[in-house]
Amino acid sequence: MNLSDKNIEIMELLAIYKFLTISQMVRLGVSEHKESIRRMLKRFNSTPKGLIAKKSFPVHYEKGRLEDIYSLTKKGAYFLADVKDLEFNKIEYATGKKLFFHDYAHRIATIDYHIQLREVLKEKNQTLDFIEFYFQKEGNNSTKNSKERLRAKTRIDFVDGGHITPDIIYKYSDQEEDYLFCVEILMDQDTNRALEQIDNHIVAITQGAVSDKYDFKRDNRVIYVFAENSTKDAIEKKFLNDSKYVKWVKYFIFSQYE
Repeated sequence: MNLSDKNIEIMELLAIYKFLTISQMVRLGVSEHKESIRRMLKRFNSTPKGLIAKKSFPVHYEKGRLEDIYSLTKKGAYFLADVKDLEFNKIEYATGKKLFFHDYAHRIATIDYHIQLREVLKEKNQTLDFIEFYFQKEGNNSTKNSKERLRAKTRIDFVDGGHITPDIIYKYSDQEEDYLFCVEILMDQDTNRALEQIDNHIVAITQGAVSDKYDFKRDNRVIYVFAENSTKDAIEKKFLNDSKYVKWVKYFIFSQYE
């Protein structure tokens, strides 16, 4: 066996966060130095092989070379279950083999949010009851029932046939109450698209669609994370000055992605 305790720690983190870059592993405390983590990752190239997968990406015309993204494989999930005496079906691993270059920045931002969320909840002694992501799938395309075909875990259907697919849905609890949130992460400056999406979230809240799916007794809330501060400011201004949105202010939280 050529793996260290740190290698096992990396696998456990991949099971939690699904995808991670080396920079995110540094943030999670695997090591203070990227080069140290690179050496750890190289150990996965020897026996047993195939426990983690690495996705590399083309050079971005503005950002240059993008960091590789690592994920746990099915073989890695079996290995981790055996080493840590866990149930295999409770360990999630990445199943998609395609690169997601067009979604790279958004995927990284989604994972950054997840990391920050766990940090905040731990600091406040609050519990993350569950968390789901748009890139997680459920269902089977071989079925004839359209409602049971492969779809995003976070997809929420409306009574009229419409739907939304939030980037993240999670529930957390403290000593007194539990809270259900949808999260949308917007990387561009398209305020019209953001407002159209917000309108759909208002429909979801009105119908109780999110709460019904997760058997939650109250209305959910929606968090918007904006990469562009100008977009955030424009949306907040709209909510404060447009009578269509004023009554929904308490349901929405707007924040800046850093």
